[in-house]
Amino acid sequence: MDGVRAHQFHLVRSAAEQELSPEARARRDALEKQLSDLRARKASLKEDDYYGRLEGILVDLSKLYESR
Repeated sequence: MDGVRAHQFHLVRSAAEQELSPEARARRDALEKQLSDLRARKASLKEDDYYGRLEGILVDLSKLYESR
């Protein structure tokens, strides 16, 4: 879990990171946490359920990046 949170902190933001609003960064961080939590529960989920949830998170992430 610490690795996921550490990945979300940037001492020097890249150009792409700077383009995101604070709200978009917060939404992205929340979606990445959902993704991490889902991956941790993968073994306990049915395959179709896992991939359905995964698809929803990834679609939301792609929409977030398309809107910048």
